[in-house]
Amino acid sequence: MVEFMLGKREVILYGEESTWGTAATRTLHLGLNTKWTPTDEVEWLEVQGAGTDTLNLVHSSGRKLVGGTLTFNPYDWAWLVYAIGSTTNTGTGPTVHTFTAQKTLPSFTMERTINATTDRVRTYEGCKVKTCNIKWGKDGFVETTMEIIAKDVPNGTSATSVNPRSSRTPFQSRQVIFTLNNVAKAYCVGGNINIDCRLTDGKYAYYGTDSTLISEPESQQRRYSGEFMLHYLNDTEFDLWELIAAVSNTKLEFRKTASTDNCTITFTNFYIESATDPTNLEEANIVTIKWKADSISVVANDAYTDYHTGI
Repeated sequence: MVEFMLGKREVILYGEESTWGTAATRTLHLGLNTKWTPTDEVEWLEVQGAGTDTLNLVHSSGRKLVGGTLTFNPYDWAWLVYAIGSTTNTGTGPTVHTFTAQKTLPSFTMERTINATTDRVRTYEGCKVKTCNIKWGKDGFVETTMEIIAKDVPNGTSATSVNPRSSRTPFQSRQVIFTLNNVAKAYCVGGNINIDCRLTDGKYAYYGTDSTLISEPESQQRRYSGEFMLHYLNDTEFDLWELIAAVSNTKLEFRKTASTDNCTITFTNFYIESATDPTNLEEANIVTIKWKADSISVVANDAYTDYHTGI
């Protein structure tokens, strides 16, 4: 009988690396409903003039490029370390995780196990986050999408055995609070925050230990942007846009509970690029705030004592 590989049976785990590209133990889950969309490819370089009387091309192998996109519904904020830099973890019940932006981002190893009679296990080594997007709507779960660049991906059949996380509860859209200019917006219908880590591509004219693999990607800048969608109640958002000035006292909160399971993202110099409110003949008008910020500060509270180890 033919056995199909089922995404429903996949398990995706990760672990923080001490050295970029050196596989770490994988014991942590990113969240629930985790999906991996690989973009692995080999560059095949065209040789158009091969010194023969033919119209056909020949090809020469170039670089091996490894990476893809992770999508999941988060139930904690440990994964955000890889888009920002590091955390300090203080106290218990809950532990307070204070994020600090670093010039060099940590890397992680990701294991994708497709469970079957013979498991298919692909281990992505040297994973770094290129972009990180957090979005939500009026209902459903909060969703994180991370674009990943990696060093290599060995293939095997030996899977890491860890406890399932089906009992964990992801953050929901109804648990999001957007505060603009010190006013909590009760009629937010969706939004997103995007962190662009602006990594180098790791390609250099250098013959290393394996010349087909990239070198470690490094951060060049870090940019913060996104959108918030609100029911149009008055001219508040338009007036803030028209001021052409940074808006203070602006933050985004994700709350399962007010004190023991939450995350607060506070914006430093929140700039409104546009606040458009097109006519909607069938439903209430929506104003969409397109924004960017100089930086963010992030503080999370939960039962984990260390975001780097997941303990």
